[in-house]
Amino acid sequence: MKIKWIAFLIAIVAFFVYRATSPGETPYNYFSLLAQSFSEGQITISESGRHLNELIPAEMGRFYVPYAPMPALILIIPSLVSSEIVPQTFYSQLIAAILVYVSILTSHEISSSKKVSIWIGLLTAFGSGFWYLASVGSSWYMGQLVGLTFLTFAIYAKVKKLPTIYIGIFLGCAYLARPHLLLSLPFFLDLNKGLVHQMVLIGIGILPALAFNNWYNFVRFGAFYDKGYELIPGVLDEPWYSKGIFHYSYIPRQLRNMLFSFPAQTNTFPYLIPRLGGMAYWLTTPAILLLIKTRLNRENMQAIVAIALVLLPVLMHGSPGSTQFGFRYALASMPFILYLLTHILKTRLSLLARFLILISIVINAWGVVMIHIVGNFTY
Repeated sequence: MKIKWIAFLIAIVAFFVYRATSPGETPYNYFSLLAQSFSEGQITISESGRHLNELIPAEMGRFYVPYAPMPALILIIPSLVSSEIVPQTFYSQLIAAILVYVSILTSHEISSSKKVSIWIGLLTAFGSGFWYLASVGSSWYMGQLVGLTFLTFAIYAKVKKLPTIYIGIFLGCAYLARPHLLLSLPFFLDLNKGLVHQMVLIGIGILPALAFNNWYNFVRFGAFYDKGYELIPGVLDEPWYSKGIFHYSYIPRQLRNMLFSFPAQTNTFPYLIPRLGGMAYWLTTPAILLLIKTRLNRENMQAIVAIALVLLPVLMHGSPGSTQFGFRYALASMPFILYLLTHILKTRLSLLARFLILISIVINAWGVVMIHIVGNFTY
């Protein structure tokens, strides 16, 4: 069977698993509401209520959505063909399945191995925090899934050697969902070719997204940069933002969350329960421990630099990410981790590697079931 059909089957299975383990349609459907407004020629939403707790007041009882708009842009088409608000969780799960599909194709393009690609696909779908994000589908999670899907498309364009402008287009789309993902740009440069020519082509691809986001921010807030989050009423009064939304002094605290947060212990079965405030990245996806085998050649070093660049803003962010399984902000690095793991596994798909991927799947299944089905968790 061709790899594209294997990837399709795994993605379909992932989609139905996400549906089966979902707590239901999210009430935090900012992007569905914004897509409906976009389809009506508006940039504000009219809904308000207890679930809409991160909105910026506009005029006449309307509100701005502070987040980058790409997820809402994606939902415009289904909004145009439906008189109802589109189900955001459903489309988040569909996007996550696409992410799985593209990850498998990217892995196969690197490794030329169906076995390696299947294992990477299983890790992506069920052994990482993507499962939890997709099962919930709230606006914060959908923004991550959309951004990382487009980032994975950009990596695929690089390894597939598609025209360089495609990389720029995909990076621009990723930026419109999670702006800090644009920091991964150095990964996509071929250091053996003319850097100026590449930068021009990538820049042409990114330019429409930059122009749209600048316009969108200006008409909302009178500034070209993304300042929406700091305009949420009362957000800067939160204790974790004592020095602003981003500050270098937050890095030690976020590193502790990412590396040293563990499940809560109890004296009765099941003895360990997940913490929604966050748990160690390597603990919820142990397969990333295989990165210790990474060969430090030029391409791999570019991926390592990209990981550092996309993690820096999230480590400087004051909030740990609220409810989550694992450390969801760190998922910004997952496409590059999968890239590095593919290079490692194509050399040798060891029993240890398979074991760590299987353990990653078991741990994420435990987390999703405990949180959504059993309802046994803590903060």
